[in-house]
Amino acid sequence: DKVSKTKMTLIGMRIWGLDTFKTFAPLTLIDSLTMQNAFHLDQFKCEVELDISLQPSDFPDAILRHADMSVDVHERVTISFGIDNLNVLLSAVLVLKQQELNGMPLGGILDQDHALSCLSSLISHFEVAGLDVSVGNIHEPTMSGFISKGIDHLFTKTVEAMFVAYEPSVLKALPKIFQTTLRGIIDRELRKIIREWSQNGSCNWRKSTKTCAELGWNPDSYSPIDSLKVCGSSATGAHCYPSAVTWATAKETCEGFGARMCSIDELASSHETRGTGCAYDQNLIFSSNVCAGGYLATMGVGGQPPVCEPADQLHPVRCCADVEARPKKVQPTICSKKTCDDLQWPVDSAAPNDSLNVCSSSYGIFNGHPRCWSWGATHARAAQLCKSHGARLCTFDELYERETMGTGCGFDHSHLWSSTECDGGFISTKGGGGGSFSCESADTLLPVRCCADIHSANHCGSESPALDFRDVFLPGP
Repeated sequence: DKVSKTKMTLIGMRIWGLDTFKTFAPLTLIDSLTMQNAFHLDQFKCEVELDISLQPSDFPDAILRHADMSVDVHERVTISFGIDNLNVLLSAVLVLKQQELNGMPLGGILDQDHALSCLSSLISHFEVAGLDVSVGNIHEPTMSGFISKGIDHLFTKTVEAMFVAYEPSVLKALPKIFQTTLRGIIDRELRKIIREWSQNGSCNWRKSTKTCAELGWNPDSYSPIDSLKVCGSSATGAHCYPSAVTWATAKETCEGFGARMCSIDELASSHETRGTGCAYDQNLIFSSNVCAGGYLATMGVGGQPPVCEPADQLHPVRCCADVEARPKKVQPTICSKKTCDDLQWPVDSAAPNDSLNVCSSSYGIFNGHPRCWSWGATHARAAQLCKSHGARLCTFDELYERETMGTGCGFDHSHLWSSTECDGGFISTKGGGGGSFSCESADTLLPVRCCADIHSANHCGSESPALDFRDVFLPGP
């Protein structure tokens, strides 16, 4: 606006009162498809911590001006509010994929690496049907933490005036607001969360007894959208698996080699097995998912709707296996000194689904000219090269999840250093992501690829220094 450019960032939220439940009745069936969730809290208090950034307005007719438009005032503010006698009644329609639930053991769901993804993938339809909320009393909101007395006075008095003026109206309108506007928002956000969770995996409760590495199968299929978490094959060596067998024989064949049957999601949606041998892409392949009267099957090439096939129908065999257990995810222990913009490195790698939070490069500037960092350096030397240019070594997850794909020197197919530690050294993996990884001693010579963050405090939580222009924004003490 004409006064300032204001940006608010949520830092954290704290909640009190969850020990004052008087009623807690979740997942109560009120008909065949609708669940009701009811609870009552005597007291509920919430604190929200915000980072408020104030800069001079860039409007031509701005009320307040400053010669340096980059100056910035940061305020770390805590907003507290509370309510008494909170009653909530939420009704939701939930439709599950019954065919995919058949035969699935409860222990199998609990044994998932991504149990929420598994459960979400079983939801066919979800809808928040009703949201009734009543409140006995609202406590006056308070704001604290302002550095500037002028800003503190302005915001505090504004909140007090609004509370006095609108508290009765808010209490009266609250039920309708929740039943209409907020119900729609909650419904939309919950659907989004369920959709995102379900896209992160499916229910494969039976793991292969051998890993992809042990079987010699490549987890990177001919599909650009495969997850790199599963490998598939239609052959052992030069010998194709049978081309016309029942489901039971297909299962026995796969498990006999230490593999397993593929799930329908792996075959149809993720294309995990496309191009994995014996020209079976254009044939129906049995999956591990049951259906009424048989098992779901789909074309080996993927992308085709599944069909329900009797268990005694004859189809070719294509098996799946799981990659070896990945190291635990870690965040960078240090942030890059320079940002992606500072280094002029693009955040969009060659991978179609990178996070856009990290950039990378295999080139450094030496004597004014770009050249590859190194074709062979120890871990200490690699870290020093990255640091000298204001960057850092990439984590294993950033490399494995293709954040650095296609960023120079032909290193996509080479094992590169990561900053992620392992027993006896550091993990290395391919610059193009996916595939194998290994634990290398720190004196091994490997090519170097560096990473940087879109913000200097992106992962580490450090704060950028605030530049003071209070004498412009709010003159006086």
